[in-house]
Amino acid sequence: MGRALAVGISGTKRLEASVFVSDPKSAQLVGYTSPNVRTTTNNREAIEESDIVILAVKPQVIKSVVTTHAADIGTRLVISIAAGVPLSQLELWLGESTPIVHCMPNLAVSLNKGVTGMFANTRVNKAQKSVVQGIFQSVGEAEWLNEDEQIDIVTSVSGTGLAYFFYLMDATIQAAKELGMDESIAKRFVTRTALGAAAIAVDSGTDPSVLRDQVASPGGTTERALSVLDTNRVRESIIDAVKAAFARSAELTASL
Repeated sequence: MGRALAVGISGTKRLEASVFVSDPKSAQLVGYTSPNVRTTTNNREAIEESDIVILAVKPQVIKSVVTTHAADIGTRLVISIAAGVPLSQLELWLGESTPIVHCMPNLAVSLNKGVTGMFANTRVNKAQKSVVQGIFQSVGEAEWLNEDEQIDIVTSVSGTGLAYFFYLMDATIQAAKELGMDESIAKRFVTRTALGAAAIAVDSGTDPSVLRDQVASPGGTTERALSVLDTNRVRESIIDAVKAAFARSAELTASL
């Protein structure tokens, strides 16, 4: 996620910003080609030369990283995109005087088509909120949430959610192959169908359930297909999957 965000921010024309990426493993720094991106294996160096610190590390190691560099961060604006790490926990490690925004984007930020949920602590002033919103709007859409707990819902719906759609696309491609279609052609049909469905849902503003019924003519092929999905409880399984991702966020929080 950190790489996707760095690529998106450095590549967008809607934001004038330079990015300093730090990773202790030099192999992880390979591939950044934008002149707006500098890299280092020294976290302290990156922090000292930055106005905003984005924490894009795994939940399992974030405590070690944050506590090690809390003094270096000081009162800099902090943006955390670590799943399952609540703002209250970050405040314990960094201190309540640190302005912190807890966010959850998704990988589509690398194409400037992401969507990000955001929640700020009381130390984040109006100007800083505007800066954070500008960052994430430059790589897609961004929404302020009313509670930090809702970030876990964003994680299970949007952060993890891309995988649900990839899963459906993969299964549809496999079905097309089993019916005799060439894989490369199947991929084009399926991915473009997914793109078209998303565009219709976004542009029309119509509830997806209504759009689904508009496609399904009585007695037709779509109705037959949907009946199989209903018989196999696919809708319920998707709901269960989202709730499982949400529960995993809670487990990560409890393990901190």
